[in-house]
Amino acid sequence: IKCENHNVGWYMTGQEFDDYELKMLADAVASARFLTLKDSMNLIKKLKNLATKDGEQIIDATTAVDEELKLQDKKFKLKFDAIMRAITEHRQISFQYEDIVAGNKRKLCKDGKVYQVSPYYLGPWGPEYFLVANMLPYDDTIHFRVEMMTNLKTLELPVRPMSEIDELKDIGKNGRTFSDYARETVHLWSGKICSVSISGINHVRQDVMKKFGNSLMFMDKPNDRFSVTLNVAEGEGFYQWVAKYGSNIKIEGPKDVVEKYKAFIKSVLRQY
Repeated sequence: IKCENHNVGWYMTGQEFDDYELKMLADAVASARFLTLKDSMNLIKKLKNLATKDGEQIIDATTAVDEELKLQDKKFKLKFDAIMRAITEHRQISFQYEDIVAGNKRKLCKDGKVYQVSPYYLGPWGPEYFLVANMLPYDDTIHFRVEMMTNLKTLELPVRPMSEIDELKDIGKNGRTFSDYARETVHLWSGKICSVSISGINHVRQDVMKKFGNSLMFMDKPNDRFSVTLNVAEGEGFYQWVAKYGSNIKIEGPKDVVEKYKAFIKSVLRQY
């Protein structure tokens, strides 16, 4: 509702969003790699329609969309909608999976194998959307990049109960949610959740909090260092995360995790 301003011009009342909120949403849309350029521009246009005149001008002047980083899969939103509805209706889905090969061409994986899975969760990890699912006869989770799924169909078969899936059976108990699962499965490497102690320099303390949550119990150490215990899916995903910090983060224990990390580093060095 626009009302006459007793000072100068007009002002907006009853706005559902403040201009700064719309600017943040526009930036999120602009940087989202799981959206096509067309979908990004359409969403930003809708956001601008909710802004004041000044807010619209601010969004226009300060929101940059990098076409090179935008999704090229025009069927993505159809797949996204189908998966979302299958999860809501507790129905299995089938699809084929693609990979990028020489010449940046897409090729069906495993000679066009058709995957049949029980879908449980659809969410963003990093710049992309992934599906958390289970595939018989296994009792653990498997992750699929939505962009690489093709020929997707919704089946009449019901999903397996989450109580039968190792990593998901505690979801909904004692306040545990998919957010906990997502935080623990570093780089989407699922596996047994265990407590791992790490130490590091204070400069990376905030990175650890952003990755594993603000409720971590840090202990201050001499020489501007800290130690903290993480609950993570121990495996290559976690090792990749630690390795990117070089000597700034160290795994302190348990000993078997330290030894596995050392073996991981040695396997990387063998390539050079």
